Amino acid sequence: MLDMEKQKVRIRKVPMNKDGRIEIPEDVRKHLKLGTEKPLVLIEGDDEIIIRREYVPAKKKEKAFWENLSEAALESAWGTEDEVWDEIAKGA
Repeated sequence: MLDMEKQKVRIRKVPMNKDGRIEIPEDVRKHLKLGTEKPLVLIEGDDEIIIRREYVPAKKKEKAFWENLSEAALESAWGTEDEVWDEIAKGA
C-alpha cells in the first residue's frame, strides 16, 4: 500500500496497551504537525494497519475530480441535444 520508492519511510515498533491504544512517538507527531485535534485516518488491510493524517488538499482534488466529471457528463448530454431535437423534428 505504501510506495516506499517514492517517499521517505521510517519503520518502528510501538507498543499497544491493554486497551488497544498506541502512542505515536513525539518526533513523528512533530514532523507531521499532529495535534490532539487533528483527525487521523486508519486504513485496515488483510494483515496491516496504516494510520495517515487527514490530507485536506486531497479533498480539493476530489472536489475537482467530481466537478470535471460532472462537466464532462453535462457536455456529453447537452452536446447531443440538437441531434435529438433534429431527430424528433424529422419524425414529426
